[in-house]
Amino acid sequence: MENLLPCPVCGGQPKLSSLEPERESMKYFCGVHAACGDWKKTEALAATDWNKRVQEYKDALQRIETPGTPEYLEIKGRISAHAYCEDCKYETDNMPMRDLVFKLSMEGGYIVSDKSGGYFSQCPNCESNKLSLELINSHSKDFIL
Repeated sequence: MENLLPCPVCGGQPKLSSLEPERESMKYFCGVHAACGDWKKTEALAATDWNKRVQEYKDALQRIETPGTPEYLEIKGRISAHAYCEDCKYETDNMPMRDLVFKLSMEGGYIVSDKSGGYFSQCPNCESNKLSLELINSHSKDFIL
Protein backbone atom coordinates (compact mmCIF):
# COMPACT_ATOMS: atom_id res chain seq x y z
CA MET A 1 0.00 0.00 0.00
CA GLU A 2 1.22 3.50 -0.80
CA ASN A 3 2.16 6.04 1.87
CA LEU A 4 -0.74 8.25 2.87
CA LEU A 5 -0.33 11.99 2.48
CA PRO A 6 -1.34 14.17 5.46
CA CYS A 7 -4.57 16.15 5.34
CA PRO A 8 -3.86 19.32 3.31
CA VAL A 9 -6.04 21.41 5.63
CA CYS A 10 -4.96 20.38 9.14
CA GLY A 11 -1.92 18.15 8.55
CA GLY A 12 -3.58 15.25 10.37
CA GLN A 13 -2.96 11.65 9.42
CA PRO A 14 -5.90 10.05 7.60
CA LYS A 15 -7.87 7.27 9.24
CA LEU A 16 -9.62 4.38 7.54
CA SER A 17 -13.40 4.37 7.79
CA SER A 18 -15.54 1.46 6.68
CA LEU A 19 -19.17 0.58 6.29
CA GLU A 20 -20.07 -2.12 8.78
CA PRO A 21 -20.51 -5.01 9.19
CA GLU A 22 -18.62 -6.59 6.27
CA ARG A 23 -16.05 -3.82 5.68
CA GLU A 24 -16.83 -4.07 1.98
CA SER A 25 -16.59 -0.32 1.44
CA MET A 26 -13.99 1.99 2.90
CA LYS A 27 -12.32 5.36 2.52
CA TYR A 28 -9.80 7.55 4.32
CA PHE A 29 -10.40 10.89 5.97
CA CYS A 30 -8.48 12.90 8.55
CA GLY A 31 -11.12 12.65 11.25
CA VAL A 32 -11.77 16.40 11.31
CA HIS A 33 -12.57 17.44 7.75
CA ALA A 34 -15.34 15.94 5.68
CA ALA A 35 -14.34 12.99 3.56
CA CYS A 36 -14.97 13.34 -0.15
CA GLY A 37 -14.71 10.66 -2.74
CA ASP A 38 -16.38 7.34 -3.27
CA TRP A 39 -16.29 4.32 -1.01
CA LYS A 40 -13.72 1.79 -2.26
CA LYS A 41 -13.67 -2.01 -2.05
CA THR A 42 -10.10 -2.32 -0.76
CA GLU A 43 -7.85 -0.42 1.60
CA ALA A 44 -5.32 0.06 -1.21
CA LEU A 45 -7.93 1.66 -3.49
CA ALA A 46 -9.08 3.86 -0.60
CA ALA A 47 -5.47 4.98 -0.01
CA THR A 48 -4.96 5.79 -3.70
CA ASP A 49 -8.22 7.75 -3.73
CA TRP A 50 -7.22 9.70 -0.57
CA ASN A 51 -3.84 10.67 -2.03
CA LYS A 52 -5.49 11.69 -5.29
CA ARG A 53 -7.94 13.96 -3.45
CA VAL A 54 -5.13 15.52 -1.39
CA GLN A 55 -3.14 16.27 -4.56
CA GLU A 56 -6.21 17.71 -6.31
CA TYR A 57 -6.79 19.99 -3.32
CA LYS A 58 -3.16 21.18 -3.35
CA ASP A 59 -3.32 21.75 -7.12
CA ALA A 60 -6.53 23.79 -6.77
CA LEU A 61 -4.97 25.97 -4.06
CA GLN A 62 -1.91 26.50 -6.27
CA ARG A 63 -4.10 27.62 -9.19
CA ILE A 64 -6.02 30.04 -6.94
CA GLU A 65 -2.81 31.56 -5.60
CA THR A 66 -1.06 31.88 -8.98
CA PRO A 67 -1.66 35.30 -10.56
CA GLY A 68 -3.09 35.11 -14.07
CA THR A 69 -4.81 31.72 -13.77
CA PRO A 70 -8.58 31.60 -14.36
CA GLU A 71 -9.12 30.48 -10.76
CA TYR A 72 -7.06 33.39 -9.39
CA LEU A 73 -8.92 35.86 -11.59
CA GLU A 74 -12.30 34.43 -10.54
CA ILE A 75 -11.49 34.92 -6.85
CA LYS A 76 -10.02 38.38 -7.45
CA GLY A 77 -13.13 39.27 -9.45
CA ARG A 78 -15.17 38.91 -6.25
CA ILE A 79 -13.05 41.54 -4.50
CA SER A 80 -14.40 45.07 -4.43
CA ALA A 81 -12.09 47.94 -5.30
CA HIS A 82 -11.94 51.46 -6.61
CA ALA A 83 -9.42 53.28 -8.78
CA TYR A 84 -7.93 56.74 -8.27
CA CYS A 85 -5.60 58.75 -10.53
CA GLU A 86 -2.97 60.78 -8.69
CA ASP A 87 -2.50 63.13 -11.65
CA CYS A 88 -6.04 64.18 -12.67
CA LYS A 89 -8.01 63.03 -9.58
CA TYR A 90 -10.18 60.65 -11.65
CA GLU A 91 -11.94 58.28 -9.25
CA THR A 92 -14.38 55.40 -9.54
CA ASP A 93 -16.98 54.17 -7.08
CA ASN A 94 -16.36 50.96 -5.12
CA MET A 95 -17.40 47.98 -7.25
CA PRO A 96 -16.46 44.34 -7.87
CA MET A 97 -13.04 44.09 -9.52
CA ARG A 98 -14.42 42.52 -12.71
CA ASP A 99 -16.83 45.48 -13.07
CA LEU A 100 -14.03 47.96 -12.38
CA VAL A 101 -11.80 46.41 -15.05
CA PHE A 102 -14.71 46.51 -17.51
CA LYS A 103 -15.57 50.14 -16.66
CA LEU A 104 -11.97 51.27 -17.13
CA SER A 105 -11.64 49.45 -20.45
CA MET A 106 -14.90 50.98 -21.75
CA GLU A 107 -13.60 54.43 -20.83
CA GLY A 108 -10.18 53.92 -22.47
CA GLY A 109 -8.09 52.96 -19.44
CA TYR A 110 -6.93 49.66 -18.01
CA ILE A 111 -5.61 47.73 -15.06
CA VAL A 112 -3.71 44.57 -15.98
CA SER A 113 -2.08 42.02 -13.66
CA ASP A 114 1.69 41.67 -14.03
CA LYS A 115 1.32 38.05 -12.74
CA SER A 116 3.47 38.74 -9.69
CA GLY A 117 0.84 40.40 -7.52
CA GLY A 118 1.25 43.89 -9.01
CA TYR A 119 -0.37 45.58 -11.97
CA PHE A 120 0.08 47.99 -14.88
CA SER A 121 -2.47 50.77 -15.27
CA GLN A 122 -3.57 53.70 -17.38
CA CYS A 123 -6.05 56.37 -16.37
CA PRO A 124 -8.95 56.63 -18.87
CA ASN A 125 -9.13 60.39 -18.30
CA CYS A 126 -5.52 61.61 -18.65
CA GLU A 127 -3.68 58.41 -19.78
CA SER A 128 -1.34 58.62 -16.77
CA ASN A 129 0.15 55.39 -15.42
CA LYS A 130 -0.52 56.64 -11.88
CA LEU A 131 -3.92 54.99 -11.61
CA SER A 132 -3.96 53.44 -8.13
CA LEU A 133 -6.10 50.51 -7.13
CA GLU A 134 -7.46 50.18 -3.60
CA LEU A 135 -8.93 46.81 -2.60
CA ILE A 136 -11.93 47.04 -0.30
CA ASN A 137 -12.28 43.43 0.91
CA SER A 138 -9.36 41.12 0.19
CA HIS A 139 -10.41 37.57 1.10
CA SER A 140 -8.69 35.50 -1.60
CA LYS A 141 -9.13 32.20 0.25
CA ASP A 142 -12.88 32.43 0.73
CA PHE A 143 -13.74 29.27 -1.15
CA ILE A 144 -14.29 25.70 -0.06
CA LEU A 145 -13.18 22.58 -1.88
